Amino acid sequence: MKDERVGLYPPVIERSRWSSVRLGAALLSLLLPAIRGHADDDSWKINSIVWTANRKAVIAFSYGKNEFACVKAGIDDYTAGDTWTKQNLKRLTPKVLPPQGGILWHGKIYCGNVYHGQGDANQFTNQELIEWIRTCNRQGGVCTLDWPFDSKTGLIKEFGMKQMIEIRDVVKGE
Repeated sequence: MKDERVGLYPPVIERSRWSSVRLGAALLSLLLPAIRGHADDDSWKINSIVWTANRKAVIAFSYGKNEFACVKAGIDDYTAGDTWTKQNLKRLTPKVLPPQGGILWHGKIYCGNVYHGQGDANQFTNQELIEWIRTCNRQGGVCTLDWPFDSKTGLIKEFGMKQMIEIRDVVKGE
């Protein structure tokens, strides 16, 4: 059945509405581009859409000028922490780059050697990532690790999956 309302909202709201309808209560978090040039209440529409699907879901806005900002007080649950270039993991921590606006610190790093799924190798060693996760967790933050995927299958590439499993086996339960 075609939803006649598709396209009625700016793209960022449309994406949240689509995710909420499609995932329902399985929607755990949503990382969205920061709203620019839209009505001030657009972020509240996103909030309503996401929380209707799952009241426990969390929201973050990716804002390239400051990935640790609280973009919309009362809506952001955690910082986007989004990165797209190789990071100095000793600097990318809650202590060095504290979250603003009282929200949870979140760091998201790209683990492949080329962004957007095109990589063919890892850019960090297992030990570097393990220490970064432990440091961020000790300082009250959470981490997301992003590996390249195969565009034909949609699966994480083998070298990334291997590293992910090895890191999981070390930090699981900490």
